[in-house]
Amino acid sequence: MLRKVLEGLWRLETGLVAGLMLATSVLVFAQVLTRYIFLYSVPWMEELTRFLMIWMVLLGTSVAVKQKQHIVIDLVDIIVKNPRLLAYYRIGLCLAGVVFSITLAVLSYTVVERTASYGQLSGAMRIPMYLANGSFLIASLLMIVHYLEALFTNPYSREAEEALQASRS
Repeated sequence: MLRKVLEGLWRLETGLVAGLMLATSVLVFAQVLTRYIFLYSVPWMEELTRFLMIWMVLLGTSVAVKQKQHIVIDLVDIIVKNPRLLAYYRIGLCLAGVVFSITLAVLSYTVVERTASYGQLSGAMRIPMYLANGSFLIASLLMIVHYLEALFTNPYSREAEEALQASRS
């Protein structure tokens, strides 16, 4: 059941990132048309493009975490030859990612809560700014889910144990 929920979440996430990328591309193209052909700039288009791009990038970070393509120093992978130590290192990376993501979620929640309480609106579209700021909160929660998924499914230790068994035989 949990596997299906995680798979559905993954599909939603990647679909959102793809949809946001498409929407951003269409809006940028429309901005170019209105600005250089019709000599008129639509202010809300630029603001919406900016907000969509922020959401796309931040949701993309959680996609990168899920695909294990997030920033990491791979020098340790090259230097450390012991599969068990390498597994512990990778588990430590997941734990560090969880701690970072929880910190980001807590701080983001504070920003979203304050922005909502102040009633701050965007300049051109007049939408609540907590919708833009909420991207950090949602992305950090998704990163927590992906780091925990990697930690509990723990493909690293299985790889390490198989490599260790292979080296012993």
